[in-house]
Amino acid sequence: MITYIYFIIGAFFNALAAYLIKISFSNIDSLSIIISKGLIKESVLILLALASFFSAFIFYGLVLSKTNLNIAQPVFTALSMIFVIIISVFFLNEPFSLLYFIGLFLIIIGIFIVSQS
Repeated sequence: MITYIYFIIGAFFNALAAYLIKISFSNIDSLSIIISKGLIKESVLILLALASFFSAFIFYGLVLSKTNLNIAQPVFTALSMIFVIIISVFFLNEPFSLLYFIGLFLIIIGIFIVSQS
């Protein structure tokens, strides 16, 4: 049971990191802007993204200590995709279509099938 919790927490931190990177780089067009302006606000978001990626890494390591890699990687990736879609729709107002819903449904079915093996 604890492995499932590690899966969910790790995937959430992975998706959160992607979201933080997206919003921190939304007004940055080039590397020279980062170097010239310093961008304190964006730097904080980038550091939070790194902390989130590190947290995801730790939970993924805990999952791998209890699960086979050929099960852990697909499930972790699929859960991360689900969290990314949810964050994208609710926090970034990105579009969500019927095809996204069908894909999300198939991912959930895939997670169930892979986790049963």
